[in-house]
Amino acid sequence: AGLGLPDRDYYFDDKYAEIRAAYVEHIGNVLVLSGIEDAQAREMAQAVMDFETRLAKVSLSSEELSRDISKYYNPVTVDQANEVTPNFSWTAFFEAQGIEAPEMFSLAMPDFHAELSRMIADVPVATWQAYLRYQTVDGAAPYLSDEFAQENFNFYGKTLRGQEEMQPRWKRVLGTINAQIGEALGKEYVKVAFPLES
Repeated sequence: AGLGLPDRDYYFDDKYAEIRAAYVEHIGNVLVLSGIEDAQAREMAQAVMDFETRLAKVSLSSEELSRDISKYYNPVTVDQANEVTPNFSWTAFFEAQGIEAPEMFSLAMPDFHAELSRMIADVPVATWQAYLRYQTVDGAAPYLSDEFAQENFNFYGKTLRGQEEMQPRWKRVLGTINAQIGEALGKEYVKVAFPLES
């Protein structure tokens, strides 16, 4: 969680150096589209990359996780979780969600959460703001205006996946609907298209 590149190795392996450079460029472009001045956006982009790289250092690779699925499962009490993350209260988190704190829950990848807790204390607020701004806008980019969607495609489609051109908007909309609410839409279609006797 929290990483914009596909896996932790993208942040460290020399073979991904060009992709890292393209990613920093993409972050800057997204921040410019979100209304930040170009020079400031480029500084913020590097801060976001440094932020994510710090998270990547304590993240497990998809290969590590696929070889040992038990690494996802780390049952703890709320008090034990609070000890791992002194700057993030799980007690307050569950209260804010309006649910009773569980007796136990799985705190997957405790090292990641411990580092995130340290970052809450020592990363400047401006860096958090840049990171959260980028993550929010980048996550919404495929559903925003064409310039946002095109920037998103340029990095994730072309650079990472080697796609040559973006699908037309109607196909992207239909793909999103099918992925998000396909079964619910299918149920409504059956009501309209199939009489009860069939």
